[in-house]
Amino acid sequence: MPDPVLDPALVRNKTKILKIIGHTAVSDLFGGNQIHESLGYNEI
Repeated sequence: MPDPVLDPALVRNKTKILKIIGHTAVSDLFGGNQIHESLGYNEI
């Protein structure tokens, strides 16, 4: 079950969160910044 404290913040900021995720996805697809190796995502 989702955290009840997070839900109101998520509902209020849904548009902003979706814009950030969308911008990040497009940026990564078209030559944006790469994720730093120290975070370990290159090992997936």
